[in-house]
Amino acid sequence: FLGISAASAADMPAYSKAPVLAPAPVYNWTGFYVGGNVGYSWDNTAAAFSGNSLTSIFFAANIFPTAIGLNTNGVLAGGQFGYNWQVSPMWVVGFETDLQWANIKGTASVVPTAIAGADLFTTSVSKQVDWLGTARGRVGFLPAPNVLVYGTGGLAYGERKLSFNTIDISSPCSSEIPCASGAATSTSAGWTVGAGVEIAFWNNWSFKAEYLHVDLGSLAATAFDTSTQAPPCHPPGVTTPSSCSFTASSTFRNEIVRIGVNYKFGGPVVARY
Repeated sequence: FLGISAASAADMPAYSKAPVLAPAPVYNWTGFYVGGNVGYSWDNTAAAFSGNSLTSIFFAANIFPTAIGLNTNGVLAGGQFGYNWQVSPMWVVGFETDLQWANIKGTASVVPTAIAGADLFTTSVSKQVDWLGTARGRVGFLPAPNVLVYGTGGLAYGERKLSFNTIDISSPCSSEIPCASGAATSTSAGWTVGAGVEIAFWNNWSFKAEYLHVDLGSLAATAFDTSTQAPPCHPPGVTTPSSCSFTASSTFRNEIVRIGVNYKFGGPVVARY
């Protein structure tokens, strides 16, 4: 009996501790990244018109408008560079800067209904943004390890252009017919705020969709009328430079939607917190 038991014991399989499996790699957002984007922008801010005391007669007669509704829109494309730091399994903070080529522009014209006896004038205004950039902080939440939903905000800067002209419909501009044409170009700083979602989809690549509101402040263009004899800017027969000034101004507030891709330097790792 003892021999049989011993033999049976010898035939029993030996049990060992189950192997410990290494955790599967989890995407980690920490690291520098670089990417590109394309988008669309629009701005529906009107242009306002004003003048000095001598010009008030033109506005009182409704020859010149006090405002023109203006829609600017267009495409933009550029690149971005940034750094993310995943501070916990569900939170990411970071910084991003981008620079965009832009073709955002629009033109509008009106012919106000002047009072009886006054000439009719066409007034036109144009706005344009040729390039812009931002430098922003980002704070994001991770509903899934590879999905980042974030808010963003910071500095915006870019080049703005504004121009206008007023032309008498019935007569060409001359020494007796007041006309005016002005333009201004400025590179200025402002602010931006927005939100977006970024999805890591393959190795170190991610796709993002983003909305930004960009405010570059206001720009004004001033011109003096080109006539040399037309009242009230000049007494009859006086050919001194004009003292009637006209000013157009508008605020550059752009709404931007864009999509892009990023490449993160460094591979996915097992996250430890």
